[in-house]
Amino acid sequence: MGKGETMQAFKNLIAGEWVNAAGGETFENRNPAKTDEVIGTFPSATAEDVKKAIAAA
Repeated sequence: MGKGETMQAFKNLIAGEWVNAAGGETFENRNPAKTDEVIGTFPSATAEDVKKAIAAA
């Protein structure tokens, strides 16, 4: 990341709310030009998260 930039932590949108994955695990998204640079983290959705999203749809 450039100087002064911060890494973003994203969440899942389920039933109109931004939530972490039920299991609490995340994965990193890396800059393809600088693979040692993490530019964001995303929740690793579980089957439970998918069921909640389907029920809310």
